[in-house]
Amino acid sequence: MIATAVIILRTGPAFAGSVDTTELIQALIQVESTGNDRAFGDRQKKEKAYGPLQVRQPCVDDVNRRYGTHIQAKDLLGDRATSVWVCQKYLELYAAPKQLGHEPTLQDMARIWNGGPSGWKRKDTKVYWTKVSRQLEKIEIAKATKKQGVPMAIAKAKPASKPSVNILAVVVER
Repeated sequence: MIATAVIILRTGPAFAGSVDTTELIQALIQVESTGNDRAFGDRQKKEKAYGPLQVRQPCVDDVNRRYGTHIQAKDLLGDRATSVWVCQKYLELYAAPKQLGHEPTLQDMARIWNGGPSGWKRKDTKVYWTKVSRQLEKIEIAKATKKQGVPMAIAKAKPASKPSVNILAVVVER
């Protein structure tokens, strides 16, 4: 018997009121470092990127100013917990209704993480969002697979150019 289920991954304004950054940050980690807590990037730049979220010092400086901390980006190498905390606090600073003029979406947050405080409106962060949204889809599929406890074959749907909702068809084989 083959049954078909549809998973709806909400990524636009309809989801914004109850955004949980846990899965977003998991997706960011996959895009930034493929899960490597000891990733060291942007070696050619003045400000290097460290850890699973590839955090650079200007980001940490913003968080330090707001929260009175004294974190150094280089100390995030191998420290996932602090890297995640910095990401959460950075997004709280800049992915807020007061800053954006609207409720933040997952897309806004990802693009801010990639492009700084105004990253949500920069064209050059759209490709980054595409990568993050694909990781979010994988996370949703993995959750559904685990919940069902059965193998799944995934039929990928091409997302619309500006989707607020992506629909994936999932075939469950029993």
